[in-house]
This record gives sequence, structure tokens and C-alpha cells, in this order.
Amino acid sequence: MCIKKSLFIFSVCFLLIACHKPPFSKNYVDKKGRRQGRWKVFYDAEKHRPLYKGKYRNGKQVGKFQYFLPDGKLYLQEITFQKKGFIETKYFHANGKVELSGKSKVFENKDTSYYQWSGDWMKYDTLGNLLEIQTYREGQKIWTKKITQ
Repeated sequence: MCIKKSLFIFSVCFLLIACHKPPFSKNYVDKKGRRQGRWKVFYDAEKHRPLYKGKYRNGKQVGKFQYFLPDGKLYLQEITFQKKGFIETKYFHANGKVELSGKSKVFENKDTSYYQWSGDWMKYDTLGNLLEIQTYREGQKIWTKKITQ
């Protein structure tokens, strides 16, 4: 039992020494050049103004990603559901209220990847009132329904 514990501690210490950055640190890139774990990128060298933050697994975004404007306000939030194959997306007004919300997908092939809106997207005013519903199919808007209040 004690030998197993010692072997485990030795292995962890070896990994920490061998890696430039440990795999659980922020902004880690593995040996294959893929982003891994938590990432936080900034507009400035002083790290006062975040550009985005989120998590990667094998170079792909997973879970919640948040993108910020240079003034620090949240601009875009994406929650990736890899098993279900879609991204829940929200754009925000400058006052923090949701401006647009809907689902999107990322498609990848050998040479490129692209992002498409899909299904119903809700558009809101700066007070949070629903203005219209836009429906997308394969990234193309197919109709808009205005909401009267």
C-alpha cells in the first residue's frame, strides 16, 4: 500500500517537473499542440481586461465560453454540448441584457471549420422584451416573426 502511494506521488512530481506547465494549469498546450483545460486570454499584458475564458479538451471548446469587449463587458456566451452537437449561444447588449439567443453548430472538415446558426433565434431589446423570432436553416435566415406588444 505504501509503495503504491509513493509511486503515485513520484509520478505526479515527475509530471510537474517534466511539463513546462502542468496539465491542470491555465492556457496549457499539450505535446500535440492542442489546447487543454482552462484558458483565459486578455487584451492587455497586465491581464486586467479579459478577451475570453473557457475550457478546451483536445483542442475543442467544451462547456461555457465567455467573450468580452475591451471595456470588460460580456459580449457573447457559448455553452457547447458536444454529445448533442449544438452550441447554446447568447449575445448581450452593453447593459448586460440578452440581445440574441439561440442554437448554433460548428462544422469541421479537413481544411476548415465554420459556424452556423440553426433553429429559432430570439431577439430582445435593451429592456429584455422579445422583439422578434428569427428562424435559421443551415445558417440561412428563412423567416422572421415580429412580436407586437
